[in-house]
Amino acid sequence: MIGRSTLLAVLGVAVVVGVAALVVVLVVGSGDKASLTPAQYLARASAVCRGYARKLDRIPPPDPGSTSAVAASVGRALPVLEQQAAAVRKIRPPRVLAQKVHTFFDRTDRSLAELRGVLEAAERGDAKTMGPKFAAWIDASDASREASHRVGYRCSGP
Repeated sequence: MIGRSTLLAVLGVAVVVGVAALVVVLVVGSGDKASLTPAQYLARASAVCRGYARKLDRIPPPDPGSTSAVAASVGRALPVLEQQAAAVRKIRPPRVLAQKVHTFFDRTDRSLAELRGVLEAAERGDAKTMGPKFAAWIDASDASREASHRVGYRCSGP
């Protein structure tokens, strides 16, 4: 069974990853034809990231022993994370960051897919499947978070 502290840590990682993705969207997707500098890109992305972090902070973490609680919490968080990733993708990163951003999105897509698996198992009431799916999501989220740090996303602050 998954512990509450593990679930809180994983949801925290999801928030960070989601916020980082949002930050990227704001920085890159300004609609300007001129390329942003890395500093401009990261500043915009960080602002987006903080906005989504506030939304995710309003979603209480579930009791990991309850599939219905996990389904309710992840069911609220997943769409926010998906919206954040979509928003970030609209922003074109500067060339110097493009490969790192690409790697970040590859890992973020995997994390979101794993989280969908957690949600599907929880909605079925399948605790036996939910646990391993949750562990896979933690691993994918960690990889995404590491990639976000390599890009230079920062989701804390004002």
